[in-house]
Amino acid sequence: MKKSDKYTYKFHLLTRFPYEPIEIHFKSIIGQLLCRHEYGYFVREEKNNNFHSLKGDTIEHICYKCGKSKGTMLWEYEGMGYK
Repeated sequence: MKKSDKYTYKFHLLTRFPYEPIEIHFKSIIGQLLCRHEYGYFVREEKNNNFHSLKGDTIEHICYKCGKSKGTMLWEYEGMGYK
């Protein structure tokens, strides 16, 4: 199963348009090697999951051009933003 079939990506809470979907173009390994990466922090959600974490958002540091990921982290809620 490909990563694009399993997850959807959205802008995080502190952006101008929070939780707006973004399309990430996943490329092959060779396409990722030749890409000039532009990384961003995006909220990662499972497609067929009806539950949402009450603690915070799962954020992935990912290149939106090719889909190469640097890693994931949990940003916890505090008041009107993140900790």
